[in-house]
Amino acid sequence: MSKRIVELIGKPNSNVLFVPTESNDDEVYIAESTEKFGKRLQSQVYILRCIHNHPGEPDIKKKIESADLIYRGGGNYAK
Repeated sequence: MSKRIVELIGKPNSNVLFVPTESNDDEVYIAESTEKFGKRLQSQVYILRCIHNHPGEPDIKKKIESADLIYRGGGNYAK
């Protein structure tokens, strides 16, 4: 499904903003998602950490405005 979503963007090297809030900014999940979108789907991935890091409004705004896709992580379903 992720591959199809990136195809629908319609341009190479799309900018993906990954927001891992539901996974509590889990570094393993972030690394897996970065791998999926970055290397396999040839996108530039930016991470917006909001749980353990509190970015300022200008940083949030810049990342959102430059994103072709905003991907919100689904979290850990085993909890």
